[in-house]
Amino acid sequence: KHLFLLLLSINGVGPSTGLMILSSLSSSEIEHAILAGDVATIQHVKGIGAKTAQRIILELKDKVGKGGTDASATSLGFLKSSNK
Repeated sequence: KHLFLLLLSINGVGPSTGLMILSSLSSSEIEHAILAGDVATIQHVKGIGAKTAQRIILELKDKVGKGGTDASATSLGFLKSSNK
């Protein structure tokens, strides 16, 4: 769920695209692709083009890079508090 919410924070990634990414790739594959800057892996998901894949990597690299799920949980907490 935390990775889904992080994906939704990206401009151009809506709920259906976020679900498509998560159903096509495991969370560890997504995190590895983001940290490695692997645009091709993310781009293999139906509906994700080069620009969106690059945007996902650019915007989530720091959030995923700070410890994976721990950083994602922290970001989730931030998202919840900022939406109030």
